Amino acid sequence: ILITHSLLQPVYILGSLLLAYISSLSINHWLVGVFMHRSMLAWNTPFFSFIMLIALGVDYSIFLMTRYREIDENKYLPGERIYYACAIIGTVVISAAIILSGTFAALIPSGIPTLIEVAMTVIIGL
Repeated sequence: ILITHSLLQPVYILGSLLLAYISSLSINHWLVGVFMHRSMLAWNTPFFSFIMLIALGVDYSIFLMTRYREIDENKYLPGERIYYACAIIGTVVISAAIILSGTFAALIPSGIPTLIEVAMTVIIGL
């Protein structure tokens, strides 16, 4: 609320992050069934995946909203401002997501189902 100077934008941010979390968890559940031949995820996969994806998502959203606030609101419409903000921080966020995906991908060969599932969920969510 302090960064965006709005009550509604943080709700939208959290809503989009929850949607990304639920989507990535659902896709991972399907992949675990297909590739690992298991009908359920490990009991702690949703919790750890939630912590990682929401923490990362809030971080990236703060970067985006900070850039959004820096763009002159008298010169551009809100849609143009968010477009320019995304263009400014896009390369930083994408490169960070690629590096983080590689880090989590290193957990997959461990053979530990929880680590594999959390890694896959975070990679999909990124």
